[in-house]
Amino acid sequence: MEYTASEIEEILLEPKVEYPTRSRKRAKVKEIRQKKQSRPYPNPKVKGQFPTSPAQVEPYLLPIYARNEAQEQFLWDLLHTEISFCSGIAGTGKTLLAVSHCVELLCKEAVEKIILCRPAVEADEHIGFLPGGVREKLDPYLYPLYDALEQKLVHVPGGGKRLIESWITQGMVEIAPLGYQRGRTFRNAAVLLDESQNATYSQLKMFLTRIGENSHMVLTGDLGQSDIGWKSGYEEVLQRVYGSFPVVGFSEADCVRSENCKVLTRLLV
Repeated sequence: MEYTASEIEEILLEPKVEYPTRSRKRAKVKEIRQKKQSRPYPNPKVKGQFPTSPAQVEPYLLPIYARNEAQEQFLWDLLHTEISFCSGIAGTGKTLLAVSHCVELLCKEAVEKIILCRPAVEADEHIGFLPGGVREKLDPYLYPLYDALEQKLVHVPGGGKRLIESWITQGMVEIAPLGYQRGRTFRNAAVLLDESQNATYSQLKMFLTRIGENSHMVLTGDLGQSDIGWKSGYEEVLQRVYGSFPVVGFSEADCVRSENCKVLTRLLV
């Protein structure tokens, strides 16, 4: 087959295919490794490395979405108001949504710390005196809050439990009993009071009046599961603040824990 002069010139001018040599492959691998090492967040595959500052944690947060109208309203209130109230039956996601909001505020650096409170009331069972300091004594009462924190931080490299311990050590997360809040002022903090139905009216009044500048406060509870009976002041507080602050009520239809939980809450009224 004979080629014309123009075809021969075109063939000669075609770009040659350069096959990667061993040295080029090594250079490419080195470049990729340097890019991984220079990224702003620690490498999850490297043992012992995990983000510590809230800003580094934000990309790893588990996104929480509303699954019904009541949750959607509660999330809207959390985002647009500084004080929010909610009450509803078990399994409606009250604690998880509130904890998730507090963590997001901390990671966006809208607040400097999270304060988690819960009345130290046992569910019709007295386990006696507990050993240890304040935190060791309160830990059994605060397991639901720890579970919600770990669920929100489940994708954090190194584990959410390890990060929670780090934040507690640094003072960015504070676990405090409700009874120890008198005289304090919450500034630049996201504050959550869980199981508010187990607090008296005077305790709730004391707690609510602690709020200071640039603080967000959330109260959650279930009026149908009070362990202190007629002494509970949460219902009266909700009646008094209704109209001035957002109050969201969760019904049986809003239960998202499981179908069995929804059935049991209806049967055990």
